[in-house]
Amino acid sequence: MLRISDENLRSEISSAREWRDKHLRHWRGMKERFAGLGYRSDTSYDYDHDIENIIGQYVSLVLPRVAYDVPRVHVTADDPENNKRAQALELGMNQWCKRSAIRPVLQQLATDMCMTWGVGLVTPEPVKHLRRIDMGGAGLMPRIYRIAPERFFIDPAAETAREARYLGH
Repeated sequence: MLRISDENLRSEISSAREWRDKHLRHWRGMKERFAGLGYRSDTSYDYDHDIENIIGQYVSLVLPRVAYDVPRVHVTADDPENNKRAQALELGMNQWCKRSAIRPVLQQLATDMCMTWGVGLVTPEPVKHLRRIDMGGAGLMPRIYRIAPERFFIDPAAETAREARYLGH
């Protein structure tokens, strides 16, 4: 059990950051070789016997299969009485996917996942072109943001993300 005290929380976060940094040791180099200044300049990389830009090839192969276009949502109801609600939820989710420009964020997350792990944060935000009075006081829509892997930490004692006592950024 996580006991919340200032000192204990600091040490937990410090150990989580050390765990993250240990796992991200090669990530910056991978990013540089993928599309940065490090491409073809890494002296430890055997260009004569290894595949040309293997990271770029892997991402270009996997990315279209994972995050090619705006995702489509299909919702079904267990109870036939809720079919209308399921259809309305499906329509609303598909409209949100189109309006929220989710595709570029999903492509960034998928690229992160090809090299390390991807972290997305979904949060409600006010709709810019609508006033709250026009929406009946609601005026909030979900928005997804990418969190860079080096800015995210997780409980290092957890074996899965579901078992983690804390996540942070």
